[in-house]
Amino acid sequence: MDYEEDDITRREEVVVMAAKELRRNHITRHCLFAIDGADDIDMLPTSTRTGSGDLIQSAICCIGSRAVAVSGKTYMLSGDDKWVEYSGGSGGGSGGGDEPGEDDYITDDDISDLFG
Repeated sequence: MDYEEDDITRREEVVVMAAKELRRNHITRHCLFAIDGADDIDMLPTSTRTGSGDLIQSAICCIGSRAVAVSGKTYMLSGDDKWVEYSGGSGGGSGGGDEPGEDDYITDDDISDLFG
């Protein structure tokens, strides 16, 4: 079967994503982003500045927003307003597994401690 050069060229095109906003809660400003890798972290918005590059239209987001890289690594906007690598098991008592443990959820006491 003969292919024209344009057909072959189209098959070899690579889509470059860099960064994309997948979800946004417009009330809380909690966002989920998809990124190619750690190099794209700098273009993500924070709680004090809007996004840049591919995310120039992205408004500020709240602390706790997440970005998931193609590699599977997850980054979270920390309380210091910096994107840091995040491990789901790092904050709870589930031992770091994929299934959440009972200590991985915020309780009424936790909320009272925060806003008490």
